[in-house]
Amino acid sequence: SGLPQKLRLVLRLVGIACLTKSEQNRIYGTSIDGDGKLDGNSALWGLKTYVWQNQTQFKNSTVTVMLTAFYFRDVSKTGYSSFAGFCHITDQVALISDPHALYRIQEDLAEHILRIMAVDVKEGLLKQCVRKKIDPHQCSLQKLNASLARMPQDCFRPRGQEVSQVTSLPGDVVNLLKLCKAMYSHIPKMEHCFEHEDTGMHRFFPVYKCELTCCVWKSSLDRKLHEDASIQGLRCGVKNEFCVNGVCYKREDWIKEHLPNGSLDI
Repeated sequence: SGLPQKLRLVLRLVGIACLTKSEQNRIYGTSIDGDGKLDGNSALWGLKTYVWQNQTQFKNSTVTVMLTAFYFRDVSKTGYSSFAGFCHITDQVALISDPHALYRIQEDLAEHILRIMAVDVKEGLLKQCVRKKIDPHQCSLQKLNASLARMPQDCFRPRGQEVSQVTSLPGDVVNLLKLCKAMYSHIPKMEHCFEHEDTGMHRFFPVYKCELTCCVWKSSLDRKLHEDASIQGLRCGVKNEFCVNGVCYKREDWIKEHLPNGSLDI
């Protein structure tokens, strides 16, 4: 989910679906500019209208999130939502940009869910808190929990049955070569690489960092390495370990600890 695990907030996935082309056009067909980018405010209004017109489809949802393949016109924005709206189905929606379907936007999604719940956090702070790259006092989990305790409980009570348990993550199915090429489309001959394997060092240090590495090879002595935050479920550590929210886990231990029942928390 991108939320700190010690935060007293449990997310339950009650449904997932893909929109048809005609449904997408209804939501933001008039919000696309000449450069093919999305006016976020206009598109969010279109999403709210769509949810209002299809309330039966979203009756079990307390927060509705739509991922879009479009970039936003405002390049500084990763998503749009209403801060502390009324307790109404059309106020509890978020629109998030995920252009290449990389599934690396969990912290952005978490921030918008908190915004909808009237908890406004500094942009990018959650990511640093989850990955423990910031002074713990700045994360203020006590303040976040106190803010969540003040929200109208009736607005966010669980509804419906959550989806069946799954144990696969994007890292299990995403083509990493295509991922690197999509992320660095402006750089020719971009490839995915595990640094230790490419240098042969994995024979001596068989440990993989919790990060996504893309490379451009010119020769054995001339290589450019690009390091990015790992997608969920990417191989890391040693044998049969994977990365979740920036931390490396043994798959069996993580499933046992975090998935006693219900849906996957990603």
